[in-house]
Amino acid sequence: KYLSIFEKIILKHCYKLVFVTNAAAEECKIRNSEFKFKIKSIYSGAVKLQKYTKNKSKKILNFIHLGTLYTTRNLENLIHGINILKKKNKIDLSKIKILNFGDIYGNKQIKMLDKPYISWVKSTDRLKAIKFCCKSDILLLIQHTDERSKLTFPFKVYEYLNLDKIIFALTNNNELNKMLSKRGHVCADINNVSEISK
Repeated sequence: KYLSIFEKIILKHCYKLVFVTNAAAEECKIRNSEFKFKIKSIYSGAVKLQKYTKNKSKKILNFIHLGTLYTTRNLENLIHGINILKKKNKIDLSKIKILNFGDIYGNKQIKMLDKPYISWVKSTDRLKAIKFCCKSDILLLIQHTDERSKLTFPFKVYEYLNLDKIIFALTNNNELNKMLSKRGHVCADINNVSEISK
């Protein structure tokens, strides 16, 4: 209630209100049709969005997720997808490594790290994190399984896009899927374990 009042005050007095996703801007226009001419969207950090084209064959695939894992943004459905492949003998777990570079909150999240192919490095500075990403083969993007990811992009999307590495994105946002798949990356619905395993 208070946020919607605050939004109306901003719109009444601003020249332009810019959102960082089209979906968020469109929802604001629905809530504030009298001010829709002031509402725009611009992708933040989208100066140079590279298209991924390289295909390197590796004996071991190194995945990295850059960022914090907590509540509904976690590795749970990725692990379930990997388990499906393991049961079908379509994956050799010794051939994959998943590193989370960032903090992890909650006992449930930390328990997920007991898999031999998953490791964890607590976050330090941004430059060190980018260096870790440069050594990986696949950048892992994980959104929340709940509604909060439907209108937002993590800022790391832009960091990832400029590293010229393949992104495997477990998303909850159609707009983000379009942006990534258009540039040669792979997306799966974070809530669909079958799609993740495929």
